[in-house]
Amino acid sequence: VNRVAGEKAFSRTHDFRTVEACGDFPSGRRLNNMVVELFRGKVEDGQSFAFGLAHGGWTFIAAKGADEVLLDGRRVIAPDTPRGETFRELEAGRHAVTAKGAVELTVRRIPELFCFAPVLSPVKENPPFDWAFQEKYVLPAVTTLNGGTIPSEARRRYRDSGRLWLANLISRNLADDGDLTRRLEKANGMSAAAIFQDGVTCDEQGFTDVPTMARYAAGLWAYGDRNGKRAYTWAIGHPATEGVDHDLISAAANGTGGRGKFLSEIYLKEQPSEAKARAAMELAAGEKIGHYRRFTPLVNQKYGIVFGNFNQAPGISLCGYPEVDYRYYLDMQFNMLANDPRFVDLPCTGVWGSYRADDELHRWTFMLMRHYFVEGHREMLSGKYGFRYIPGHLRNPDFVDGIASWRA
Repeated sequence: VNRVAGEKAFSRTHDFRTVEACGDFPSGRRLNNMVVELFRGKVEDGQSFAFGLAHGGWTFIAAKGADEVLLDGRRVIAPDTPRGETFRELEAGRHAVTAKGAVELTVRRIPELFCFAPVLSPVKENPPFDWAFQEKYVLPAVTTLNGGTIPSEARRRYRDSGRLWLANLISRNLADDGDLTRRLEKANGMSAAAIFQDGVTCDEQGFTDVPTMARYAAGLWAYGDRNGKRAYTWAIGHPATEGVDHDLISAAANGTGGRGKFLSEIYLKEQPSEAKARAAMELAAGEKIGHYRRFTPLVNQKYGIVFGNFNQAPGISLCGYPEVDYRYYLDMQFNMLANDPRFVDLPCTGVWGSYRADDELHRWTFMLMRHYFVEGHREMLSGKYGFRYIPGHLRNPDFVDGIASWRA
């Protein structure tokens, strides 16, 4: 209220939910920055394992050969469940896993694992990145698909697996404070009728465009919580403007019933040496999370870092040095998240651009995500296969040193 004029200057209503107070238990065994193993061992028929989450998040449950596994009384694994495992997003509070039949049970806290996008590749030389490909190579390391399409006959099965599917909504060039609200109201992924979609990602926000950031936050707050859907916020750069960017981050996290996340796009191009590649990685990811944390200390509860794996999009391809193996560089990036203490308990990671990755890099991407963020390893997977940043079999491919190494 303007004290002098006695008129209302600004108002906002906040919705909130209450949950039973619960700490994380058991403490479990930390496998790396983003994976905590709560239980691993044999359980007898009908035996339950109880655990608690201080904050909502994703859980990985595996019980191969089980007749049935129940989570909070609901069946999540059956004899025909692929690989005898499931990903489940859980609310804060107490939970219990119950096995039917004696099995080896594994329960882990994991981050949300994100992939854009499940579609056929526009590159005709690629094999079909069809749904059979997605189920075999992608889904073992993914909780959330974004954009693209899922065949109608597979949607129920995908829904029953516990994973999320978000549509993609263009949110640039907002005309006014109500523009984003109107776009969300019309978005297919946000309607109650979209029973197989869980919301949208808003594509994309740039912190340097301050007026649009203010409009974006206003529109997300005004939309509120509808139909149980969520809106994730794609972002370029890092927060710098007091007030506006605080409001933007708060709206992104809380604007759709607390289900939102803030996703940093960090797409790292190859560098001429491994040392320069590490420096670029530190500048783009290491320093960026420092900016976010100084600006909003609790951002880590709702923050995601999404890397790129697109090497077949000529205008934006991440691969510019033929002698460099991008598989190794992508391994370096995920390894940083798994080990650098600045990324402890980062709640989301993944990739953008898979439909523009070649067959080998596509499959390798999700081998890496499975290795670090489901299985919880710390060591580089490249070591198992002898990969190096510069393998050495291509020399002077861009003629930087004249025709050295070439037969003229």
